Amino acid sequence: MFKNTLILCTGNICRSPVAEAFLKRISGESTKVLSAGVNTKDCALADDTCIELLKQKGIDITGHRSQKLSSELLVSADLVLVMEKKHIEEVSRVYPEARGKLKLLGHWQRNKEVLDPYKKSREVYMYAVDLIEELTNDWKPYLQ
Repeated sequence: MFKNTLILCTGNICRSPVAEAFLKRISGESTKVLSAGVNTKDCALADDTCIELLKQKGIDITGHRSQKLSSELLVSADLVLVMEKKHIEEVSRVYPEARGKLKLLGHWQRNKEVLDPYKKSREVYMYAVDLIEELTNDWKPYLQ
């Protein structure tokens, strides 16, 4: 059981806030879930299309603000879920001590990756959001 989960993507405005919202919904109060970006600025708003698509699923992420990955976030996490294999490589290069905590969000589906929908078509966003929802559900038994 993981009590502190960190979700990472590149900018912390699309994929990781979506995954954070879905994980919070399925884990309830039993798990602390945060998200961050490996290459972002602090305090950017969530992507408008992601906000809209999640609103259709009954989830409000309008209050989300991006944050940059830090050693403090990594130390406090029991599990770090990433969207792409390149994120594992990037984080491991800067924070080698975190390597054992890093897993793809799609770990339970043959290490499926979630590609970045940023600035792509609405259909690409819809696919990413639906995929993230599916992949986060695979983690439910490990977060409660």
